[in-house]
Amino acid sequence: MSLLRQSLHLFFLFLSVALPSPAATSAHPFLDRERPIRWSRLTQDKLEPDIQEAMRLTRTAIEEISHLRPEEMTYEKYVRSAGEKQ
Repeated sequence: MSLLRQSLHLFFLFLSVALPSPAATSAHPFLDRERPIRWSRLTQDKLEPDIQEAMRLTRTAIEEISHLRPEEMTYEKYVRSAGEKQ
Protein backbone atom coordinates (compact mmCIF):
# COMPACT_ATOMS: atom_id res chain seq x y z
CA MET A 1 0.00 0.00 0.00
CA SER A 2 1.44 3.40 -0.92
CA LEU A 3 2.26 5.87 1.83
CA LEU A 4 -0.38 8.32 0.62
CA ARG A 5 -3.04 5.63 0.52
CA GLN A 6 -2.04 4.36 3.96
CA SER A 7 -2.10 7.91 5.32
CA LEU A 8 -5.58 8.54 3.94
CA HIS A 9 -6.79 5.22 5.30
CA LEU A 10 -5.49 6.05 8.77
CA PHE A 11 -6.96 9.54 8.53
CA PHE A 12 -10.44 8.19 7.82
CA LEU A 13 -10.10 5.60 10.57
CA PHE A 14 -9.13 8.37 12.95
CA LEU A 15 -12.11 10.50 11.95
CA SER A 16 -14.43 7.56 12.50
CA VAL A 17 -13.38 7.39 16.16
CA ALA A 18 -12.51 11.02 16.77
CA LEU A 19 -15.99 12.41 17.21
CA PRO A 20 -16.69 13.29 20.82
CA SER A 21 -18.93 11.21 23.02
CA PRO A 22 -22.59 12.19 23.50
CA ALA A 23 -21.84 13.67 26.92
CA ALA A 24 -19.36 16.07 25.31
CA THR A 25 -21.84 17.12 22.61
CA SER A 26 -24.91 18.04 24.62
CA ALA A 27 -24.64 21.56 23.18
CA HIS A 28 -24.16 20.09 19.69
CA PRO A 29 -27.15 17.87 18.87
CA PHE A 30 -26.10 17.30 15.24
CA LEU A 31 -22.82 15.78 16.48
CA ASP A 32 -24.47 13.67 19.15
CA ARG A 33 -23.99 9.93 18.60
CA GLU A 34 -26.68 8.97 21.11
CA ARG A 35 -29.35 6.60 19.91
CA PRO A 36 -32.22 6.85 19.34
CA ILE A 37 -31.80 10.18 17.58
CA ARG A 38 -33.52 13.02 19.41
CA TRP A 39 -35.13 14.66 16.40
CA SER A 40 -36.65 17.47 18.45
CA ARG A 41 -33.15 18.72 19.32
CA LEU A 42 -32.10 19.02 15.66
CA THR A 43 -33.25 22.59 15.16
CA GLN A 44 -32.19 25.20 12.64
CA ASP A 45 -30.50 27.41 15.24
CA LYS A 46 -28.16 24.52 16.19
CA LEU A 47 -27.09 23.72 12.63
CA GLU A 48 -24.48 26.43 12.00
CA PRO A 49 -22.77 26.11 15.43
CA ASP A 50 -22.60 22.33 14.98
CA ILE A 51 -21.07 22.67 11.51
CA GLN A 52 -18.49 25.05 12.94
CA GLU A 53 -17.73 22.64 15.78
CA ALA A 54 -17.40 19.72 13.35
CA MET A 55 -14.99 21.78 11.26
CA ARG A 56 -12.97 22.67 14.37
CA LEU A 57 -12.76 19.00 15.37
CA THR A 58 -11.71 18.05 11.85
CA ARG A 59 -9.02 20.76 11.74
CA THR A 60 -7.68 19.51 15.07
CA ALA A 61 -7.60 15.92 13.79
CA ILE A 62 -5.84 16.94 10.59
CA GLU A 63 -3.34 19.01 12.54
CA GLU A 64 -2.51 16.03 14.76
CA ILE A 65 -2.15 13.73 11.76
CA SER A 66 0.00 16.20 9.84
CA HIS A 67 2.64 16.08 12.57
CA LEU A 68 3.02 12.30 12.42
CA ARG A 69 6.07 10.70 10.89
CA PRO A 70 5.37 7.68 8.64
CA GLU A 71 6.61 5.24 11.27
CA GLU A 72 4.08 6.68 13.74
CA MET A 73 1.13 5.95 11.46
CA THR A 74 0.01 2.70 13.03
CA TYR A 75 -3.25 1.65 14.59
CA GLU A 76 -1.67 0.98 17.96
CA LYS A 77 0.13 4.30 18.20
CA TYR A 78 -2.52 6.62 16.88
CA VAL A 79 -6.02 5.50 15.97
CA ARG A 80 -6.58 3.53 19.19
CA SER A 81 -5.33 6.41 21.34
CA ALA A 82 -7.57 8.84 19.43
CA GLY A 83 -10.54 6.63 20.24
CA GLU A 84 -9.56 6.61 23.90
CA LYS A 85 -9.73 10.42 23.96
CA GLN A 86 -13.48 10.24 23.60
